[in-house]
Amino acid sequence: LEKVLGAWMGSLVSLSAALLVAVLGFLLVTASSLRVEERQYTRSFLLVVSASMAFVHGANDIASSAGPLAVLYSALLGEPLESSELELPPVLLLTTSAALSAGIVMWGVRVAETIGAGITPLTPETGFVSMLGASVTMGLIVRLGVPSSTTLAVVGAVAGVGLARGVEYLNSRSLARISSMWIIGFPATLSLSALLTWLAKSLAA
Repeated sequence: LEKVLGAWMGSLVSLSAALLVAVLGFLLVTASSLRVEERQYTRSFLLVVSASMAFVHGANDIASSAGPLAVLYSALLGEPLESSELELPPVLLLTTSAALSAGIVMWGVRVAETIGAGITPLTPETGFVSMLGASVTMGLIVRLGVPSSTTLAVVGAVAGVGLARGVEYLNSRSLARISSMWIIGFPATLSLSALLTWLAKSLAA
């Protein structure tokens, strides 16, 4: 329970930190009065921080998927391991990476549209700041070894740049819908997992 609450708190910390970094970053960018040539550099930097965000995304989400899978894999081999002894075979990392990539291609378009345009209008500058805020925040959290939500950090960072521009730039309806899914999602998945575990134990008895 302590680790579950720690993961949940990690997600809240990632949201708050990404929001703060994004607001401060946007204020610095807007205060610099970028010229046209500087905007070109911003677009290049946006590609770099987006790649950095993808790297951190993989470090967090692939590990989150591969961890439980590694335990099952070891059990199938007849070598159950404690979590402190857990090793991640390369084949499992490649499998979860491929599944993550397939999920993005097949089902990720609507999520990308919501984050890219459904929360606040983004420019190259605000996109750069939001990705910077999210990647720095998640990078620190991943290095601490605390599982968190990458999407939560990205949404917090995007909302942060919108908030820095003004509340009128935020899509409150979209944010309310996203927030409600976060509030419902954690207890819902916890309850479903507990129910399925109970059913499995009952059938095995």
